[in-house]
Amino acid sequence: IPDYADTEGNGVRLAGVRPGGPADKAGLKPGDVIIGINKKILQNNDALAYRLDTIGIGGEAELVVVSGSDRKVVNLRLQEAPETVPRRETLLDPETVLGGATIANLSPAVAQEVGISSRDTGVVVLSVRRGTRAEANGVRKGDIVLAINGVEVDTVREIERITARESRGGWQVVLERAGRKLAFERNGRFFRQYRL
Repeated sequence: IPDYADTEGNGVRLAGVRPGGPADKAGLKPGDVIIGINKKILQNNDALAYRLDTIGIGGEAELVVVSGSDRKVVNLRLQEAPETVPRRETLLDPETVLGGATIANLSPAVAQEVGISSRDTGVVVLSVRRGTRAEANGVRKGDIVLAINGVEVDTVREIERITARESRGGWQVVLERAGRKLAFERNGRFFRQYRL
């Protein structure tokens, strides 16, 4: 959810605000910068995560927020990130292009567990077993699978269906990693990875 901000060297910029969530109810908007929490100055995302962890679910946080040119204080009660879709955690067949990767449907709760920006849809890699095809193809924990062979994917079931088929022309997998898109192509021994 947050991105590092540079307001006087401190703060955390909100990349997004979940409709109906605590931040939305407190009047926060994307682009707002949280510069303090419970009378402590925030330097970065790690400091915010630490402070939120110490407050805990159900606790109340007093935030100092810069919104445009305004500075305001808002209070919000912390709640658990919702699991909006069934996670359907799945270890992919070792013979497939993503074999050895454990994937799950994305929800705010899963995104929080993996430590990536919150999203409502998609499929995230939870782990990659050593010595597997997924590892050989450069797949990492936290990668979001966007497309396989030109077909956009939003669910674990779609990935299972597409990778279960044989691909005579090889495979192209598009991933998002830390906000950047990259792809890899695999056709037998041929392998290429590149940014999009």
